[in-house]
This record gives sequence, structure tokens and C-alpha cells, in this order.
Amino acid sequence: MEFRSAISRTLQLDDSDYSRFLRKGETDGKKNIPSAKTRTLGAYEKSIIAKKKSEWQKYDRGFNKEITTLETKIDENRHSIETAISNEIEDLSVEQQAEEENIENELGSSSAKFNYLETKLSEVSDDLSHIKSLLKRPLEIKYVQVYIPLLIALSITEIPVNQSAFQLFFGSQPGISYILAFAIGIMFVFFAHVCGDYI
Repeated sequence: MEFRSAISRTLQLDDSDYSRFLRKGETDGKKNIPSAKTRTLGAYEKSIIAKKKSEWQKYDRGFNKEITTLETKIDENRHSIETAISNEIEDLSVEQQAEEENIENELGSSSAKFNYLETKLSEVSDDLSHIKSLLKRPLEIKYVQVYIPLLIALSITEIPVNQSAFQLFFGSQPGISYILAFAIGIMFVFFAHVCGDYI
């Protein structure tokens, strides 16, 4: 920065400066300037001090100007950042509101899916109440994971009995007897399941 380089030149005195001051002092001393009785500085010394004061005042003005410029930039950057953050928050709020409205329209209490599920729930509740009234006791439901494999096993165990009966009464071929026996076993198990559900 210019004001820094100016004060640096002022403060950095080299040998040529000291030599110039020394020669001027010797010249003024030969001329008795200032006189030995004088208690004030000579004109040359005063000019040096005045020049340094002027340079210092210039540096001080430049320094204060730079401070003002930096503070202005800081305020502008702060305002820009705050404005950007505020705009970002506003945009996010708008997006969030739009997402909430979409979710409400798709899954909320006024959506078609919600109304459909509410209707199905009402129907199922009515069916449940009807079943309870028929049973005249609380409804108990137990899901057994081996239920389906058990039905299949029962159908298979029916094959030997049914197959022997078909061969005995109808005299059919063994392959056809096995197919008919398996079909009858499935039918028996199916009817047993349906009767159990009805009861």
C-alpha cells in the first residue's frame, strides 16, 4: 500500500542521509548557524522536522483512509453474506412448504389414498364386529408358520390310503391312481381348512 511504502522510506535512513546531515551540520557550524547562545533549532533542523511531520501526517491520513475502506468492505461483505443467508433460508422454507403440501396431498387426511384406507378400515372393523357378534366371544387369531407346510404334508399322507382305494374299486392304472389320490387329499385338506375358518 502506498502509505506504508511512504512511511517506510521516511523511517529507513541510510548512510547517505547521515552523511548529508553531517556535511550540512559542518557547513552551518562554520557559519555559526545557529549561534552557540541560541537554544532553538536551526532552520535546517526545523525543515527536517517539518518534513517528517508532514510525512507522518500523510501516513496517518492514508492509514485512516485504509481503515475506513476496509471497514466499508467488511460491512458490504457482511451485508452480502447476511442477504445471501436470508435468501437461502427463504428458498429452503418455500421448498419445505411445497414438500409438505405434496406429502399432505398424497398421503394426508384429504388424499384419495387416505380416504381409501379409512374406508377399508371401516369395512374391516365392521366385519370384525360382525364376527365377534357371531362367535359371542373375543376373536383370537394365531399365525402359525408351519400351517401351510402342515396342510401339504397332510395332503401327501392321504395319497397311500386314497390310492389303494382307487385301485381297489376302480382298477385304474397306478399313475392315474396316484394323481386322483393326491387330488382327493388336497380337496379333503381344503375343505377341512374352510370348515375351520367358518367355525
